[in-house]
Amino acid sequence: CAEGGDIFNFAMKKQGWSFTEAMTELGRLAGVETRAERSVEQRKEDAKKDRLRGLLKTASDFYHRHLLSDDISVLPVREYVLLKRGFTMETLVKFQIGYAPVGWNNMLEALTDLGYSVDEVRDSGLVSTNDKGNTYDRFRNRLMIPIRDERGNVTGFGARALDPNDSPKYLNSPQSLLFDKSKTLFALDVAKAAIREQDTAVIVEGYMDAIQAHQAGYGNVVAQMGTAMTEAQLNLIVPRYAHKVILALDADAAGQNAMRRSLEVARQTLTAQSGQMSAEIRIMQIEDAKDPDDILRETPQLWQTYVDNAIPVADFVIALETSTLPPNASVQERQAVAARLIPLLASAQDNIYARNNLQKLARELRFDETDIFDWATRVQVPVTSLSKPVTRPIAAVVAPPPLAIKSFNDDMPPPIEEFTSNSEEPPPYFGEDVAPIVSVRKPSLAATPAMQSRHQSRAAEMACLRELVHDFDFYYEVSRKFRELFTGNDNFRNHRWTEFTPDDFGETDLRLLLTMLVKAHHQDEMQPSDYIYQQLDASLYETWERLLWDEYSDVHGTIQGRMKPEMDDILKQQERTPMTIRERHMLNLRRVLDVRDKRLRRELLELNFLLKDAPKDDKETINKLLRSMQETMNAQFVFQQGIEKTL
Repeated sequence: CAEGGDIFNFAMKKQGWSFTEAMTELGRLAGVETRAERSVEQRKEDAKKDRLRGLLKTASDFYHRHLLSDDISVLPVREYVLLKRGFTMETLVKFQIGYAPVGWNNMLEALTDLGYSVDEVRDSGLVSTNDKGNTYDRFRNRLMIPIRDERGNVTGFGARALDPNDSPKYLNSPQSLLFDKSKTLFALDVAKAAIREQDTAVIVEGYMDAIQAHQAGYGNVVAQMGTAMTEAQLNLIVPRYAHKVILALDADAAGQNAMRRSLEVARQTLTAQSGQMSAEIRIMQIEDAKDPDDILRETPQLWQTYVDNAIPVADFVIALETSTLPPNASVQERQAVAARLIPLLASAQDNIYARNNLQKLARELRFDETDIFDWATRVQVPVTSLSKPVTRPIAAVVAPPPLAIKSFNDDMPPPIEEFTSNSEEPPPYFGEDVAPIVSVRKPSLAATPAMQSRHQSRAAEMACLRELVHDFDFYYEVSRKFRELFTGNDNFRNHRWTEFTPDDFGETDLRLLLTMLVKAHHQDEMQPSDYIYQQLDASLYETWERLLWDEYSDVHGTIQGRMKPEMDDILKQQERTPMTIRERHMLNLRRVLDVRDKRLRRELLELNFLLKDAPKDDKETINKLLRSMQETMNAQFVFQQGIEKTL
């Protein structure tokens, strides 16, 4: 074969081992200890594992021989395997597929006759013990698939029910000293050489899918055995064997949910070291929502085409997440999608690719690219090319002609004219990328320019929420103030604008925390802080902790040590001129009013987008949007009048 080298080279090429693996395995076969000196306990555990490996190998041989035996009761099983599943005899031998016969103690008796104790058989996961103390075979009348680690040692079994009435359909070995499903990839022992050669691993959902792929000649396929991919499973492949992973999970709801979880695990795992994805992840999509097993049995020649046409993660997750949004999705609903996708999309190894991902997301969610890039930067995704795109000029706003409608006060903004089928074209919308300037009076809040950056907006919302965390009575005071602002206007009596709610916050994590804070104070079973820590999602923990700091610690954390001398000077000046209680109260009230003003602007921007996208011949939808715009413009006008009187 024209190959050369020593025994280590031979083992590495033959088994697909690294040098360390080859040295360890060859040393074990030769009785040479290659590891550091082991303690007495460690040597005992090693000996126990070796004995269990021998036990499981014996069980695997037992099941395999039984499937290939001349026993007449096994013929229907072989027909199922060879005809219905389409496996060849070569495949049965390669994967050592077997059969667990009907009966309660076939395996238990076979192993104890060979000298294994009942405890050892139980530790292997092959038998179970019920509440009455009776021990019996775990696998009965099932097709047996040995599950092997990457070195080819049997660690457990996957068992497929043959009786339609048996449940569950697929039954795995329980977790044991050798078997942990979350740390195992089925068929990696026979696939790793092809994975390394192609620098690509294709991950399917079940072991039947993987077996079909190998039988069809696609040797770089492994299975995650029906669960979402775990960090340990991904680390078995990347970067050790491959730098490209293709997920080919089932098209049903369970498969899609597993896909979502797998992608998040991939993002967290592959960005842990460098902050960027260290491998390329793609998604295989099969037409007509077929499973990989179906394609591999019906048209195996098409499999490589599907592999080659696997789409980038960005395209898949954007399409998947936005497909559930209603046509008139609110800003909050679209923000929730953005919050889930930005960390994944911005973590691409190629910075240009990451930037392109975020631009796609902005277009799909009808957000300004600047906001999406700001958001990605704020969540500290270290993509160096995430500079802001060039800001386009603000589109001119064409005011609609006034139409006399007596349901509004004379000094309010003129109503928007309804769109009728006789109109030549739909009414103008307020530009493409910016919030419209619809107020007839300029806001008096000096800290609220028309287009404030996302960082400033978040800082204002953080300050508001921090005040509510430390003094929840302020929540009720703000709601009273909002009701006062709309007092005397019948159009807004008991309206949603008269209450301060979590929807006033534009930041998803802060909105969720305010919702939790309100619930905490409206329940009486435990202290609010205890309730929050009990309910708090891990993704919100850091933000919650920051809310418990004082504002100056928060600023120090934000600037991360930059401009520290200037910051210290400001704090010293603040100590010399402390705010009175009244001044601090007014400052916090200004912040809340600022948050509400931004919500009004966000909703107007959202209505502009919806109006732009509405079909020109759908006059009912257009008129409904126009009425909503008119209502929001009036609310903004009344609100700003109230601000001037208050401040």
